[in-house]
Amino acid sequence: MEFLMDAIDIMTKAYPGNEDYQIDSTLFKLSDIWDVLMYGEYFHNLDNVQLIRLYAYIAYLVHTRKNGVITDESLKVDLQRWMRIVHNITVRNTTRTDSPDTVAQAIWSLNDILEGTNGNLFEKFANLSDEEIRLYSFNSDQMREERLKANLVLKCKEDWEKELAAGERCSYLNGQVGFLLDYAGVYKAYQIEKSSFDTSWSEKNSLNEFCRYRDKATNLFDAMSDNIKKTRLNHDEVNVFKDEALIERALLVFDDYLPNPYGDIFTLSNVPDSRDFSWRKMVSMQGDYNKGRETFKVLLDNCQFEKTEDIVGELRNIINSHTPLGNDDLWREVIISTPEICKYPENGFIGFVYDEDENIKGIYVISKSRWNSYHSELFSFGLYYYLKKTFSKENTLGYTYSVSENEDDDICCWIFQDYDNSEAWYMIKYNYEDALWHVSYYLDDNANSIPQGKDILFSTKEEIRDFLMKNCKY
Repeated sequence: MEFLMDAIDIMTKAYPGNEDYQIDSTLFKLSDIWDVLMYGEYFHNLDNVQLIRLYAYIAYLVHTRKNGVITDESLKVDLQRWMRIVHNITVRNTTRTDSPDTVAQAIWSLNDILEGTNGNLFEKFANLSDEEIRLYSFNSDQMREERLKANLVLKCKEDWEKELAAGERCSYLNGQVGFLLDYAGVYKAYQIEKSSFDTSWSEKNSLNEFCRYRDKATNLFDAMSDNIKKTRLNHDEVNVFKDEALIERALLVFDDYLPNPYGDIFTLSNVPDSRDFSWRKMVSMQGDYNKGRETFKVLLDNCQFEKTEDIVGELRNIINSHTPLGNDDLWREVIISTPEICKYPENGFIGFVYDEDENIKGIYVISKSRWNSYHSELFSFGLYYYLKKTFSKENTLGYTYSVSENEDDDICCWIFQDYDNSEAWYMIKYNYEDALWHVSYYLDDNANSIPQGKDILFSTKEEIRDFLMKNCKY
């Protein structure tokens, strides 16, 4: 009851225009909360994240009032820092807050963090141990990032707070800039056990590198987000990042970047709003080594990304000017040359099947979340879209799919033609053992498909196209 009375008192003072209680609106829109409190019937419109942040805001001010007095100026600074931390650790794609239990856990953790602080929140965060971080319900990687940023602000000479905030404001990154600090060498220089930085570390150089990578990354993600917003407002607007799969194809030019969420399934990470299969997740500081994070750095190193309006052109140039890949990387080349593949899987899933010697015996584009959803063999799927440019007649060209990992023998690309008043067709399959295309010819006789002769072997899709153009009536 005492907390409730204090909370009501605080909110009556936190009205818009009272500068003592205002914070950056990108972190917490207090004016929106005020409207809800004034018109109580809209209270149900607050989602769980807003409720947690509202609690954090009130709890901080109640805690500060109860445990001592700090100067007004210190209060403003500390409140701003507190709400920045709260914002970053409660982002939907960072920490789960989708149930009453997770909301309660978040509130308990906020109370624990506030305990024992009074105008020195950054000092507490700067000295958190990994063991303490694991006790909280928030994402541990993001908590460690907040610890590192607190150390940068408190213990370094350069104006890290300003530059960090500029990166955190990117609407897509939404507070997550740890990977940019990693690119700038800050994680490597930070000594966890001492909560300090290596004496040989060049702070100024790291700050410059952070700003350079920050500007490139935020320009890229701002361009992507702006394009998505335009397509939602105007259905005639083309979502060029999705339709052309610009980011995923550009990344594949440099390396196999695909994260491995589980088992033999990997993800293109091209679901922007997903918690687990997004670019944001791909570049996160989860694990000491993250090939997606490292490949994204290579992409930034090879691009200017100075203006958002030039970014689409730069990505297209990387894709169109790259040297075609071969041998073990041929599967990457199939995706690079076929943007349609990236749009088929709901979660960007690509499944790899291996033999007992760990050799790839199949790569599949998985439509949903598991093998028991529709999936197509990657090379055949790519060939279908390649041949579609030539064989455009309806019902002439197609591909097959499977719904079981154990029923993939007949996954192929096929093409029909008329032959003396009956149907003839070619079945085209990619063989992973000899890395060749196997083309079989069939005649349909009374609903039975009769193979005609031996398979014809081809090395490239261009050879297949030329053969079909010569031998098919289309």
